[in-house]
Amino acid sequence: MRRLVISIIAALAIVVAVGGAVMAGTGGGSSVTQPRLERALAAQFANLHSDQATLLGHRGVTPSSLHAKAMCDKGGAVEVNVGPGSNWNCLMGWTDPNVPMPPEGYGKFEVTAHTNGCYTAGGPSKLVGFQTISDTHGRQGTVTATSGPTSLGKVPFGLKEQQTGRIAFAHPVPHGAKDVTFTFDTVTRVGPSSPSTISMPAS
Repeated sequence: MRRLVISIIAALAIVVAVGGAVMAGTGGGSSVTQPRLERALAAQFANLHSDQATLLGHRGVTPSSLHAKAMCDKGGAVEVNVGPGSNWNCLMGWTDPNVPMPPEGYGKFEVTAHTNGCYTAGGPSKLVGFQTISDTHGRQGTVTATSGPTSLGKVPFGLKEQQTGRIAFAHPVPHGAKDVTFTFDTVTRVGPSSPSTISMPAS
């Protein structure tokens, strides 16, 4: 009997998407401005970082204790700091005894401000952590495997950052099966809010 084994690779970066942080303006102008983006990014970062600290069991970290501040610039000296675009760069500074800041005292975030009322920001993984992290019990979630109507089992998974692992399911792949579907359901507030599904050939 064959047993199905899958390797999972931890993600290397964190990407935060939030709605309503910056809004496209009307009347020919734009409300996407440097001060607004700096306030929105610092506030949202503080909330997300403190949530992550709670998940990891770090005590005493709150949005207010982080004193998060952002300094943003759009396109360098040749462009005005206003309007949507993918060329915003923000230097973020904060205070967390569990995450020492580099000597320069900040982390660089690449920010894309969208015209639909959202922005995305990517920061250095050595400071903000990885896209997939474990809770204090070492859990990251569960993965369920199916082949057609046949369930192969549901198994918890937990990996160290930048590591691979093997997961064995209780039931073998049925003879003659063409593919297997894996559904990943991550711990709340660690990964995607809805399960992620991938399929691959059974052989």
